[in-house]
Amino acid sequence: MFRNLLLSCVACLMLFVSCSEDSTSPVDLANGLNFTMTGALSGKFASTTATAVTTTVDDKQVLVLTGTVVLNGKNTQVIISVFSPAKKTYDLTIQNVDDPPVFCTVNVQDGTTYLSATGTLKITEYSTSLGSKVKGTFSFNLLDTGLNELKVTNGTFNLLHLTY
Repeated sequence: MFRNLLLSCVACLMLFVSCSEDSTSPVDLANGLNFTMTGALSGKFASTTATAVTTTVDDKQVLVLTGTVVLNGKNTQVIISVFSPAKKTYDLTIQNVDDPPVFCTVNVQDGTTYLSATGTLKITEYSTSLGSKVKGTFSFNLLDTGLNELKVTNGTFNLLHLTY
């Protein structure tokens, strides 16, 4: 299952790597995928072109939130995968690597990838109905392979939801 999730994330990465927006552009903070990053990479991440897609992997629904912006001159993408999505609060602490409830990555153009270690994600609105929205909040800490930390705070998402 984890292999299929990674393949889904890579497919989303390839789809959105060419899509970006300059983070200095005016952004409607009521919509999109928004948060502040501090640590190894700092700045405001605000993507109004982010997507929310629910798909089925190994007979399990997975909600994938994806957004890309140019941050500090580097194309930066965030992928948040939520397994068995529902209106509730998820613990991002990696307790079960083979079957995590939520898995977050931040991919930077220079090849650095940060993976979620701790934090929370709360889905406040979720439906698989056509034209529905998925909304929520999050904050978490991520680490790269060198254990460099990236803190994500004040995270919000308010996205048109697609189901496949």
